[in-house]
Amino acid sequence: MGLIVSGAIMYAKSSVKLLCEKQNRKLSSTSIPSSLPAARQAGGVQVGGGQADFNLFFLSLIHGALDGGLDIPHNEKRFAGYTKESKQLDAEVHRKYVFGGHVAAYMTTLMEDEPEKYQSHFSEYIKRGITPDTMEELYKKVHANIRADPIRKKVAKPAPKERKRFNLMKLTYEERRAKLIERLNSLNDVANEEDDE
Repeated sequence: MGLIVSGAIMYAKSSVKLLCEKQNRKLSSTSIPSSLPAARQAGGVQVGGGQADFNLFFLSLIHGALDGGLDIPHNEKRFAGYTKESKQLDAEVHRKYVFGGHVAAYMTTLMEDEPEKYQSHFSEYIKRGITPDTMEELYKKVHANIRADPIRKKVAKPAPKERKRFNLMKLTYEERRAKLIERLNSLNDVANEEDDE
């Protein structure tokens, strides 16, 4: 069983909870009535691994819910682009993060400084022809597709041709017995050859 990280936030006058759960690489969310008994209380986060990782997932969930039109009371201090000195959210910096500008900047830095690392880190991007210059258009296209049809479609994956086994397959009684007899016969043959010499 994988690592499960979960948290909840109350919204809409505490009548509904937005539940976020991360298991390994899968992030899921759902809204449930707060009247239902639940093991997780609002704001309670159970973390078995990286707290910072979960906070990022949780914030992305809240950001996506806000973009989707849910009215969630939130504080802009948690979003990228907020500075403590000015106590304001810089919309341009925030926009850069929403449209993958930080990823494009990292790609550019790696391309110039460490080309081998760039090749390994962004190999899928390179295969698909994604460059730092096309990153913003890609994000805009993805956002438009999500808004057009927000329901996730299941992709049918082909069954693996051969199942991987990481442990030895258990032998039946007959197989174990035959293997033992074979081993004893080979030992007897070796002993008989030594006696003949």
